Amino acid sequence: MTPSLFAPPQAERRSLVGRVLRVLAFDDAEIVESFFAATALMIGTLLLWPGSYFRGRHVFDGLASLASEEVWGGVLVLYGIAGVFGLVKRLASIRNAVALAGVSLYALLAWKFLLGGSTPFLGIVYLNMTIAAFLLYHRLGGAR
Repeated sequence: MTPSLFAPPQAERRSLVGRVLRVLAFDDAEIVESFFAATALMIGTLLLWPGSYFRGRHVFDGLASLASEEVWGGVLVLYGIAGVFGLVKRLASIRNAVALAGVSLYALLAWKFLLGGSTPFLGIVYLNMTIAAFLLYHRLGGAR
């Protein structure tokens, strides 16, 4: 039997680190994968929608210096579709590849927002998403 996340106080001292690691290892990786895919699809669709989302919003100057919003939108939509496909078909190789791509994508976004100076808050958000994608990749067995 797996120890409860809400273990009694006497067991808390012995297994606190173990419980934290279990939570960070995503007992249900599909929830995290679904979140990443849905977020990418929504943001990607927004960026592909007619009109300019980057124009006039200096927050995105760092991203615009790398590629147009259409390219960013396309990358995010493809990432989201691949994530949904891997989940629906239960293909471990696709799920691992999407998780690893998430590490790279979110690390790039974190780097641009943290060092771009305009919105370090978003850099912290994407840094956390990078860590989550890295842990997801390991949870799915991608490093084996």
